[in-house]
Amino acid sequence: MKNQKGFDTRRRGLCAASVVSCLVLFARHFYAYGQDESAFLHGFDAVQGAEGPDPMHAVEILGAPDPKGPPKTNVAPKNQVITEALMQSMASDQSCCPWLMPSRNMKPAIIIAITLVFCGVAIAAGNTKLLTADPLTNLPLYAATDSRLHLGNEPTRLPEANVCGSKMQTDFYVVYDSKVDATLVWYGAHLPGFKKTHAYAANRSQDTFYNAERTLTVSVSGSSGKADENTETYSVTYSRFQPALPEKAIIGLNQQKVICQ
Repeated sequence: MKNQKGFDTRRRGLCAASVVSCLVLFARHFYAYGQDESAFLHGFDAVQGAEGPDPMHAVEILGAPDPKGPPKTNVAPKNQVITEALMQSMASDQSCCPWLMPSRNMKPAIIIAITLVFCGVAIAAGNTKLLTADPLTNLPLYAATDSRLHLGNEPTRLPEANVCGSKMQTDFYVVYDSKVDATLVWYGAHLPGFKKTHAYAANRSQDTFYNAERTLTVSVSGSSGKADENTETYSVTYSRFQPALPEKAIIGLNQQKVICQ
């Protein structure tokens, strides 16, 4: 058991390290590609900038004849030879292979997504602990408290409360893919000697099984629906009371009321 826990710890540590590494690559990527490109020279301008400062001389570049006026003129740096090949090369700095930019920008995100998926699968693929009894009351636990992903059915321990002078401890479970009627049939068969009380409150069906000593209860809540509707089971809660709770108080709790007398 200790070896298994150690293996799980190392596996989680490896996954965490992988995620952190991917985040670092992700940040580095956006730092590199997030720079303001307007501050950098491109194409022929970059070559000219690398050669150092040079006096600028105006040369006339004749454009296509304009029937409405004289030929157009522009000003260009000294020794700059404007050719069709150069213009195409300069234009290619901005327009060449635009479809490559999204894929390049997406690489870190894809790496992180793949890493997270594999880490999740690795953690979930370990020996998932499936409870068959509630650890608080040691009463049988419905198998539908484990989801389709089979990630385990550890309970959520609710804060302790005081009800009618009795300390109340409760474990909460979500129930998956089970109608209320089917859930009640299962608990009726697995809780021999328990009494059951039914109510409809807060737009949900409420059913509570309790033992003869009135120290243990199992409450089944349906999803929102009509009073006579067989809805999906929403949750099941296991409670322990110390000292024993009066029967009227248990029935009142099932109706979401507090009745101590």
